[in-house]
Order: sequence, then structure tokens, then C-alpha cells
Amino acid sequence: MFGYPQYPQQYPQYPQYPQPDYLDQLNRLKQQQAPPQQMQQQTNPDERIWVQGQGAAEAYLVAPNSFVRLWDSQAPVFYEKRADQTGRPFLEVFEYKRKGADSPTAELSQSSQPINYEERLNALERQMETLRRRVLNESQSNADDTAVSTVQTAVSGGPEAGSAKPTK
Repeated sequence: MFGYPQYPQQYPQYPQYPQPDYLDQLNRLKQQQAPPQQMQQQTNPDERIWVQGQGAAEAYLVAPNSFVRLWDSQAPVFYEKRADQTGRPFLEVFEYKRKGADSPTAELSQSSQPINYEERLNALERQMETLRRRVLNESQSNADDTAVSTVQTAVSGGPEAGSAKPTK
């Protein structure tokens, strides 16, 4: 055409790409073979680190200047492992138990006799009444001036002072 010699059309053969329906099938096959990434990254919901015994807790690596709490899956114990600046580990062992098992309040609540609050209240009212009477009696005795006059006459050397004579 147009003054060019006729050459047979020899175009390079490019690879044929799959049609869109083949891509969909390929994607579905890949999803069936590999579980979703979110499922693999899912961790324990309470985010505790569980170990099997004290040996496993001692073997757990801790970075320098850090702390980790390890929960024992075989006993009611947890470990706190720390590392100082140089990376030297320190392990502390704690035992946990139900609160109130050995506390003094648990002994009171488990006593065999029920607490009689009415009797205790009456006893407190009686004590308050006796204290009130004492306070009233003391205030009445201080209002009496006879005790003051006797002390004054004894100091001044009156007839009630007795046979004590001043010495020269």
C-alpha cells in the first residue's frame, strides 16, 4: 500500500492474558487455599501470656529495661519477669487465691451465731446514757462554790486550817 512493498505481517506474539471471568475464578481459588490474614493475626482476647510452669517462665526472653507478666496454665500462679539495663532477668512468683479465704472478715461472716443488732444497739444506748449522766453530774458539782470557799479558808489560815502554826 501506498508505495511500500507488501510484506507478510509478522507481528511478535504477545502472551494472551486471561479473560476477566478467569481472573475471578483464580482469585476465588486463592482465597480458598489461604485463610484470611486477619484470622492469622488474631491473638488471645485477654492478651495474657500463658506459660507451662516456672521453667517456661524462666526461659521466656525479656528485653532490657522491660517487664512482662506471665500466667501459669498449670497452677494458680503468675510470674513477673523484669530485666535491668544490662538485660539481667529477675523473676518474681505470685500465688493468687480467692479473696476472703483467710481474711478475718470471712471468719466473722461464717460465725455460727447470727449477730443480734437490737441487743448491741441497746447496749450502746445504755453506755451513752451513763456517760450523759456523768457529764451532767460533773457540771453540777463544779457549779457549787462551797468547795472553793473551803480551799480559800484553808490557804488563808483560818480556823478550819487546823493546828498548823507557822514556824519562825
